[in-house]
Amino acid sequence: VGSSGSTASLEDHYTANLSGYEGGSGDGPVQTQGAQSGGSPGNGQPVVRRRRGRGGGNSGQPADETYKLERSRQSARECRARKKLRYQYLDDIILERERANMVLRSELEKYVSWCSELDKGRLPEGWNEFIHAPPVKQELNPEEY
Repeated sequence: VGSSGSTASLEDHYTANLSGYEGGSGDGPVQTQGAQSGGSPGNGQPVVRRRRGRGGGNSGQPADETYKLERSRQSARECRARKKLRYQYLDDIILERERANMVLRSELEKYVSWCSELDKGRLPEGWNEFIHAPPVKQELNPEEY
């Protein structure tokens, strides 16, 4: 590109190849005239400005495609791992609440049997310990519900 004649033919070739990109929605560069990118208005040199965005001009390269596929696979693996953890957490909560329900059911059965014994005029087993024991104050934890 030492002589001015070859530079002019390169400019013509470059300008002809860029004519379809002016104001279009393609992914290639845009040819403009102005003070941007080192060019000055009216000096005869085209000024190339790249479009912004994620869809760059390298979308056809296989390396880029394999990178995107690998990133997608990794994202899917992470999503499945999060889902698995979420279901394990929910299973743990279910087991804990089922155990609490079993304890409450057995306590309810005990009190129902005590009521039937008291209705018959008899004192049930454990009644004296229950009556003389200090009251147990249980606070409800709002996070559990």
